Amino acid sequence: MLLAVLAALGGCGGDDIASPARQQALPVTPSAPAPEPARPAAAPVPPPVRAAPPPPGAPPLNDIGQLRQEVASLRREVAELRMMLTRAPIPAPPAAAAMQQMAETPAVAPAETMFRAEQTDPAWSMYATSAVRAALARTNAELESQVRRLECRTKTCRVEMNPTSADLLESSLGAVLANVGAAIPNMTATQVGSDDGSEATVLYLTR
Repeated sequence: MLLAVLAALGGCGGDDIASPARQQALPVTPSAPAPEPARPAAAPVPPPVRAAPPPPGAPPLNDIGQLRQEVASLRREVAELRMMLTRAPIPAPPAAAAMQQMAETPAVAPAETMFRAEQTDPAWSMYATSAVRAALARTNAELESQVRRLECRTKTCRVEMNPTSADLLESSLGAVLANVGAAIPNMTATQVGSDDGSEATVLYLTR
């Protein structure tokens, strides 16, 4: 009975039992790896740009920086000068300046101008000087002591009095002219600036 079972098994599944043996005899081929995805190519790096060499005769870079600083400083100075000029008063032309100076300076009396233009007559000058001093002394002894300067030339005597004697002189002018007499009959009085800055009274006695 055992033999019949074995025979039946051999008829039915003989091929199946032998297939594993055949499968073991076949070589196993490994599967190829899957291809990797393509990577984007890196962009080419440009070579570093080198500065162009300076032309022959050009100053070094350090000098260029210094020149720029100097130019900036000069611009600031020019701007300051322009501001100063705009603030400064405009100078008057020479003619206007001269007119302004004449307006600020008291006009010279015509009698003073004529006296300065006279020449000196030594003989008459000595005579007239003595006559004027005598007339002042006869009028008032104190008045004679107030004479600061006395000068006679050809026909005019100039008598400069101290500023403190203005009131005394004003009250004595008529007497002075009367004492001089016919020798020097004409008299003019004016105020002029003296050397010390005060106003002095000047008499012009003319023959």
